[in-house]
Amino acid sequence: MAQQFVETIKIVNGKTQALAYHQERMERTICKFFPSLCNASMPSLEKLINPTESMDFYKARVVYGEQGVEAVEYAPYFIRNINSLQVVADDTITLATKVPTAVASMPWSHRKETVTTSSSSNMDF
Repeated sequence: MAQQFVETIKIVNGKTQALAYHQERMERTICKFFPSLCNASMPSLEKLINPTESMDFYKARVVYGEQGVEAVEYAPYFIRNINSLQVVADDTITLATKVPTAVASMPWSHRKETVTTSSSSNMDF
């Protein structure tokens, strides 16, 4: 399976939020994991994401990898009710890069195992 990453951009009243931050992180991720693409023309999130005025509280999900941008999806943004929290200490977690839902939806105990296993394929979290 090809390595993929994701940027999830908040849209409020038809306007993207913190787009420069997401653009910078995407470019940094591309340069780190796909060095041959680093000097190429980078995808522009500003051109890829086209929110409409009717998007009051939405999110745009941009999936990208070695082949470039693979998907741009829009969905309403729902705030979940949180009934309980558990403190987890792990000084190795970083959001310098983000991976798609396959890893993000895993329990934390399995994520570390997945990241460790994937380290042999240049993943450095």
